[in-house]
Amino acid sequence: MKYPTNWKSGRAGGTSLIGLLAVGLIVVIAFVYLQAHPGILGGTPGQNVITTTTTSGQTGSGNVVTFINFLDVDPGAQSDISSATISVYPAAGVVIGGQSYSGAQLSETITSSTSAVKSGDQYPAGATLFLKVAKANYVTEYDQVVVPAPTANQIQGGLPVSLTVYQPLLGTASVVVANNLGYTLTSNSSSTGWGTTYTNAHDAAMGHYNYTTAGTSSVTFTITLYNTAANSGWADSYDPINLQNWNLVSQLSTTGTSVAVSGITQSRAVGSSTYWFQQMNSGYDSTSGLACSETGANCVSNSGVSGGWTQFTVGQTVYGGSTSYSISVNKGSLAHGSTQELVIQFYDYSSVSWFIANGNYGANSATLGSAFDFWLGA
Repeated sequence: MKYPTNWKSGRAGGTSLIGLLAVGLIVVIAFVYLQAHPGILGGTPGQNVITTTTTSGQTGSGNVVTFINFLDVDPGAQSDISSATISVYPAAGVVIGGQSYSGAQLSETITSSTSAVKSGDQYPAGATLFLKVAKANYVTEYDQVVVPAPTANQIQGGLPVSLTVYQPLLGTASVVVANNLGYTLTSNSSSTGWGTTYTNAHDAAMGHYNYTTAGTSSVTFTITLYNTAANSGWADSYDPINLQNWNLVSQLSTTGTSVAVSGITQSRAVGSSTYWFQQMNSGYDSTSGLACSETGANCVSNSGVSGGWTQFTVGQTVYGGSTSYSISVNKGSLAHGSTQELVIQFYDYSSVSWFIANGNYGANSATLGSAFDFWLGA
């Protein structure tokens, strides 16, 4: 008698059918499991695919998202700042909670404390954020930061990453103008008392400079901006909302065209007045929170400008505290017995390129200290 090959199963062909059913069932289960857990096969080659859920309940694959602990620090006093507002503007294209941001949209506003404050939103690691940090008497600044990647322990424990921003107190301005003959001028908004026979010293005391008395047709003035408040200063930044630099700017202006100014290259004529501009050195490194003259600070110095306005005291050493530049003014066509006024004014939150293009420094610009007036005569 011939028997089916799998006779021992007790039923003709039984083992083959059961085996096929079992294998098929295993394949189906494996397929369903791998569809639900694509990371088992490694996802896209070279990419660590992690599925996460944001605070809004949206699920996104491909980025690690994390909460952030924000800390605002006064770099001069070396202490935490409370009650500052930190407004978070994600860069263009950053997706948070399923929403793609344009670069000018506010994500959230956080109030700083003397300890770290946790964000309400979760942010993709590696994303660029612009933080507007503001508090009365402090420099309002924008800080561009990159969200740190959380460690494995932070991911597993749901712990936030940390970001520290440094916000200096706004300094107090004092202006000194000296000429190359060794005289320091006094600001004087009036030409009263002007004459052509005064000594140089008297002219300087009156806020005047006379070419005839000095016996020269050209004079060099050194303009210095001092910061008289300890552990304070200025921080340059970029406003991503209005696409404008926030800098410390010296403006020199005059009405009339008799004298010729050199040593300062950027200018604009508005009506009968001419304005010359010089961006000053902040003397501050916002990344490290150090004065530029401190070891480890990394600052950009503007051409033709020396020093740095930010003043920090470390131990017994005072870093920074003044920034200056020089101009030469030729008598030009200024007639004997005539005068021409020069006015120096410093501005913060200002952009030279914005003034040249638009005739103003921008909506956030503000005067820093008082105007300094002096007069030229022949």
